[in-house]
This record gives sequence, structure tokens and C-alpha cells, in this order.
Amino acid sequence: MRKPLEGLRILDLSRLLPGGYGTLILADLGAEVIKIESIEGDPSREIPPFVGSESHHHLTINRNKKSVALNLKTDAGRKVFYDLARNSHCILENFRPGVAKKLGIDFEEIDKINNKIVYCSLSAFGQDSPYKELPAFDLNFTALSGILGLSQLNENGNPSIPGLLLADTSASLWTVISILAGLKDVEQNGKSAYIDLAMHDGLLSLLTIIAGRYFADGNISSGFTGNSAAWNVYRTKDNKHISLAAYDKYFWKRFCELVNREDLITHDFHNHEQSEEIISIVQSIFIQKKRDEWESQFLHANLPFTPVKSIDELEEDSHIQQKEIFQRYRTKTDKEMKYIKTPIYSSINDKKPAPLLGEDARDLLMSIGYIDTEINSLLENKVIKIM
Repeated sequence: MRKPLEGLRILDLSRLLPGGYGTLILADLGAEVIKIESIEGDPSREIPPFVGSESHHHLTINRNKKSVALNLKTDAGRKVFYDLARNSHCILENFRPGVAKKLGIDFEEIDKINNKIVYCSLSAFGQDSPYKELPAFDLNFTALSGILGLSQLNENGNPSIPGLLLADTSASLWTVISILAGLKDVEQNGKSAYIDLAMHDGLLSLLTIIAGRYFADGNISSGFTGNSAAWNVYRTKDNKHISLAAYDKYFWKRFCELVNREDLITHDFHNHEQSEEIISIVQSIFIQKKRDEWESQFLHANLPFTPVKSIDELEEDSHIQQKEIFQRYRTKTDKEMKYIKTPIYSSINDKKPAPLLGEDARDLLMSIGYIDTEINSLLENKVIKIM
């Protein structure tokens, strides 16, 4: 089956997860994604644990991509990049603001070479923010956005840190959306499109109805952090957990009937001042049985109830098995690597392993007119590297 982005070439200068997951999605949609790495390689190649000699991080987010290792600090390296850009549709970079300009590969420079390019600059706070020079990682964005402040306090009295890299993954999704919109912009207007995308802004946008509630009544709590009996996580007899999300009158009534506690039906679960007592009562119910027993009783009882699973339990999940969400491929070093397929345009058949450093340089350069002697000279002068 032909995929919607086949024929699209993207030069991916991003490093690690924020851009890498975005270009993985674009690759699964059919785009030719070329990772432009330094001669030393993307830092994702060095993150343990390793599958054979290759990093799990690199193997996870860089499948279906190609690699060119290029020294952009040299005139010859910049020329190679310009030649690739001339034959591409999109460039993604996530340097700190100003770095692309210092390297001579910023939007203004590339637009002179290719006046129908989509150029996306993904950075922490954007190109013109007062914070633009600050170093920041996922936890910093989660803290600064107000999202961390919504979490329940842990036993040390500190906000609980989410187990998922929210800023990194949401930035990747916004990158995909922005690039697709940019491609349409170029198609309609016939000229290049520049996208200044800030990770922090993308995370802030996820506040949506939580911010809307604050704007409406000044309440700074989310209402979704376990201070309601109807929206909570409870411990079971075997010291595992279940989640209950009976967050409307119909489902709350349904739950109360199923556990023979009709006396709780009239409880206003939106009134958090009354919640502590009711949470304690519901916990006393769930502690009476093991997690799997509750799952057998409730999973098909028309109740928003699910067990809290750990990652090592997912492979046996019937939904994951039926939809073949966990896939496998053979790495370049002939090791088996598992991955989770993207949920659009099935990536079951996308078995191209994550590339070795610079492995596609020769083929790609020959495809745009370079000859063997020129490529060998680039190798000898350490402008490119091929593993």
C-alpha cells in the first residue's frame, strides 16, 4: 500500500526524542527521513541499555530512517548539506536559537537554495522568548508549565514527577502537525514556510480545560489528581492497583450498584471537601479482592474500570495482541528489537532497522550527482563518516 508521504524527503537535524519521535511518525507515514548527524553521531546512540552494541533509544526512534554523518562546521560539509537541501522538501532542526545561523544553515540561507522548503525550528522556548538561552529538559518544562504543580504530593511533600516525558512527546506531535501544515502552505502559496515551534508552548497548550477551569473560577487544582472518589486509583488485596473513572452520575450509580453500596449514590463526587471519607470507603471495598478478581467482575460490566498495569504485563494484553501493536525487527547487528507501531497507517511492515552512523551517505550523495572520487575525498578529509 502506498503511504501518503511517499516521495517526501526530510532532512532531520534534531537530536534525541523531541524531534526524533516526530520524524519517526513521518517516516512511518512514508516520508524519506535522512538523519543529519555529527561525525561523532547523535547522542541517542550512547544511551543505555544496549541491544547488542546499539542503544535502545537509537533503535526505538530511528527505525525507517537513513543516516548521513556530516561535519557542518566545514565549508565542504555545508556544501553537502546545501546540495541535500536543494533536493528536499523539509528541514527540521532543534539547535538552540542562533546556532543554525552560525553554522550557515538557517532558514534565510536555505531559502536562497530552495524557495519551496518547509523549515521547522524546534527549540525549548522559541526563537524570540526571554528564556531562549536557557537549557531545559522535560522535567523543567513540566515544572514551568504548571503541570507538575497539578500533581499530588509524594511522601516527601514534593509534586510527583510523571513517568512519561510529556514535553518531549507532545513536542514531537506538534512537530508533525506543524510540518504537515507547512507542506500544505507551500503547496498553496508556492513559497517556503518557516515554523518557529517551542516545546514549552506545546506543553502549555495541553492544559486546555484545566486552564479553562482556572479562567472560569480561579481554582488552581485540576480535579483529576485523585481527590475524587469517582476518579481515583485504589489498592487491591494483592497489593496491586485498579483505576476507577466513574466521573458522571450514570457511571457512579452503576459502580455503587455493582458493589452493593447504593447508599453512596447520592454522594456529590465533584465536592472534594466530602471526598476523603468516600475515598476511604471505596478503598475498603477494593482491598477485599485481588486485582484480577476485580477485573473479571468489572471489565465487561459497562463501567469505566481498568487494572493498573506495568509495562512487563502489556505483551499479554488481548487488545495489544489482536492489533499487533508490539512489533519486531532485526537490527544492523542482527539482534531482535521490539517496538510499538504508530497508530496511523499501520507500521507493521516497516521493518527497516535504525541505521548505522552515516551508512547512507554514499548512496544519497551519488543520487544527487556526487561521484566516487568526490565522496572518497569527503571521507579522507573527515567531512563525512560512513560506518
